[in-house]
Amino acid sequence: MKLSHIKIEPGNKTISISTKDGYHYHKETVHYSVNIFVDLINKRLKVKDHKISNYDQFTDYLEFICKENGLTKLIITASEEGWQELFTRGFLLEALHPTFFRGKPGFHLSKFFSQERKNSCCWDQEDHILEQARKVTGIPEKLPKEYYIRTATIKDIPPLVELFTQVFKTYPTPLNDPLYLEKAMENASVFKVLLHQNQIVSAASLDIDYQTLSAELTDCATLPSYRGQGLMSHLVQELEKEAISLGLITLYTIARSLSIGINGVFARFGFKYYGRFVNNCDICGQFQDMNLWSKPLKK
Repeated sequence: MKLSHIKIEPGNKTISISTKDGYHYHKETVHYSVNIFVDLINKRLKVKDHKISNYDQFTDYLEFICKENGLTKLIITASEEGWQELFTRGFLLEALHPTFFRGKPGFHLSKFFSQERKNSCCWDQEDHILEQARKVTGIPEKLPKEYYIRTATIKDIPPLVELFTQVFKTYPTPLNDPLYLEKAMENASVFKVLLHQNQIVSAASLDIDYQTLSAELTDCATLPSYRGQGLMSHLVQELEKEAISLGLITLYTIARSLSIGINGVFARFGFKYYGRFVNNCDICGQFQDMNLWSKPLKK
């Protein structure tokens, strides 16, 4: 496997990795502590847990990582107390998330390191699709008897890999890697699969964060020959029930802005739109804008 070389600290320190997706790293100084993910697939830096006393030192380090490794987007979710510190240092507010941090607001900010990455190709078209999606109403018809939904297990990984490979030319995470799916299932992801004649024809998952008591509903995929039947709506309903049973506070998704179908699914079930991430991730061979839809969960 081809090695990737990542520069993670000033000086000559580089790290060689063989993973397809990227590298997790923790850094702690007297000025800040932070967990980051160098996301090679999507050419971005994802900032996760962080505590900051000196924002200049903090942002200088993040920008160093991006520039040294050719990453063209930096993303971070800040608290109500910290987002303005980042905003005044050139970060853009792309989305507001009212209940992200255990019911308190989260502010999704980004910084871009190329003009091409910063510019959306299709903003007006995406606005039109958003307005159409908001008009989608009504409860989907009952799932036909020959279809059923269950929680996926390790044994389902081969057909899941086949499904994701058919649906996505490229994807923000390596869903075509059996080891990646196995690790996801063992950690904090719940996959639901929809079957017809014992064949998996549609799937989606919850990526759970117990620190924030939130989950991202993601990895939505349906075989081309089964689209247009509302199958994903049934998976969304089942995953929402799962999230409630786990005691989570917020369920959200990041949906392709150019897809009226997937945006309509979430509008139908009471999710609200809270912003758009420009050129956020690589899906089907190109960077795509993504809409944030979120919903507080009822106890």
